[in-house]
Amino acid sequence: MPLCGGRVKVRQRPQRSIGEWRCVCSRYGVECVMAKMSTILIADDDRGMVEAITIRLHAAGHHVVSCMDGEDALSLARGIRPDVIVLDVNMPAGSGQDVHEQLQMFGELGDTPVVYITGASRDEIDQLKTRVNPFAVLRKPFDAMELLETIADAIEAFPQII
Repeated sequence: MPLCGGRVKVRQRPQRSIGEWRCVCSRYGVECVMAKMSTILIADDDRGMVEAITIRLHAAGHHVVSCMDGEDALSLARGIRPDVIVLDVNMPAGSGQDVHEQLQMFGELGDTPVVYITGASRDEIDQLKTRVNPFAVLRKPFDAMELLETIADAIEAFPQII
């Protein structure tokens, strides 16, 4: 059952080692990808964007921690050690790029996959990819399923050792 409390109708059996399956959450009426409970940190200064992503990630069975600026993102990442970090590029108190660069300096957080969400131009995205080598960059507006699948791919590519 998703954390939102909705009922799940399974559409497709697990195909990945992380136990992913596609489902429809009856509470929110969205198709989602459910996987093992992973902790996802979201940092974006757009409250509506954070709430929309949080709903979808909760429906997919993830634990979500969110913040609105780069400084809080760094502090939270150090404290919770998320499985994946979703960063907006342009935020107050430290851009997504600044956060990512600082995380790469910390041994235990340097390998955490980072997914950027941005409204930046293609040229800016290319510069971002060259500068910090993110796991993925999604251009706003993006499809919720694309984000869920990207996060599932990141979790599979970078499994956390417990």
